[in-house]
Amino acid sequence: MKVLFSGARPLGSVYAHLLYEQGGDVTVLAREERHHWLKENGLVLINEITG
Repeated sequence: MKVLFSGARPLGSVYAHLLYEQGGDVTVLAREERHHWLKENGLVLINEITG
């Protein structure tokens, strides 16, 4: 299944990551600064409780 997340905000990024881990074909649509940051750094998720 192909899934498009319109917006790379925190919640959409988490869901995109979880679907990708399960083998989903995931695309995240981001604009301007967020797009450039994602291209340079990739998706980075940090658990605030466990670090």
